Amino acid sequence: KIKTKAKPKTVNFFLVAVRAFFQQEFIKEHIKRNPMLHIRNLKVEKRKPEFYTKEELKLFFAQPMDDTYRLAFMGLLFTGMRFAELANITWEDIDFVNRLLFVRPKENFKTKTSNSERAIPLNIIMYELLVKYYPKRLSEEYVFTSPKGFPIRERKMLAICKTVAKKAGITNNAYLHKFRHTYATMLIHNGVKIQNIKELLGHWSISE
Repeated sequence: KIKTKAKPKTVNFFLVAVRAFFQQEFIKEHIKRNPMLHIRNLKVEKRKPEFYTKEELKLFFAQPMDDTYRLAFMGLLFTGMRFAELANITWEDIDFVNRLLFVRPKENFKTKTSNSERAIPLNIIMYELLVKYYPKRLSEEYVFTSPKGFPIRERKMLAICKTVAKKAGITNNAYLHKFRHTYATMLIHNGVKIQNIKELLGHWSISE
């Protein structure tokens, strides 16, 4: 027989269920106290966020791809936006004079939290890409679109991300949110203060 050891998350799931069951029994006065109150959940170690290395990024962006997707991947990398934020950025959110990109709620889009509303400085690479792309933009409203000018879709972007990464010979996991982790890592390596990183990422707290 092969013995398997339950993972902490699985154990904690059952602990919560049993604790809730006994709590209901206590409320109904079937028992005098909840026997599970002193039982603590197991400690779950958080996985360290993955990020793309400089070499992986060079290989990734060296691959041929449609300009719209290249712009979108660059947008994820150099702004640290969540995909939903990126997909809802309009040209009105771009301040070319002050080189800022604004993440803010719209009629059909709500930011994850109030802290998610923010102004992100555009580095020279992202700024020049947007300036170059603007005259030939495919949509008068959205900045990041499909090659036909339609709203960009996460599933399609993820599929392209994995395909490009495979062609580039990247063997590590390739997914969209990893660009956000990479952005945060670049800020850390450049000596940006953790409080400023929190603001740029739109996090609720520094612990995130």
